[in-house]
Amino acid sequence: MGEYSGVLPYTAFHATQTYMRDNPEVIRGFTRAIYRAQQWVQNNSAADIAATVQPSFPDMALGDMTEIIVRYKELGVWAVNPLIPREAFDHLQNIMVAAGELTAKSPFEQVVNTAIAERVINEDQAAAASQRCCR
Repeated sequence: MGEYSGVLPYTAFHATQTYMRDNPEVIRGFTRAIYRAQQWVQNNSAADIAATVQPSFPDMALGDMTEIIVRYKELGVWAVNPLIPREAFDHLQNIMVAAGELTAKSPFEQVVNTAIAERVINEDQAAAASQRCCR
């Protein structure tokens, strides 16, 4: 996947501006959960990830799942944070236009809000730094 398709923002979630305005703690909490899961995947072995998610895939052998996760990690398929790079967004839109699934592209600034993800990342990094310095 990753080496053939390039970076694609497939981990993306949608909410209306009204919902985001009226529920900032829900949006921030959800984004924080996604970020922490992304960091957990980055910082754990394929075997540990497979053992954790295996109950959700009872028909797949643990060894097969571990091999798949090794390949995904080697290819860099999974995002390391909830930010959607402009280049990845543009690339996705180009693919969707070529496939006939999208007739017009949307401006990045009108449909992607990185402020929440940036805040969550900064808060988590600050908390981690604080824990390291004060042990």
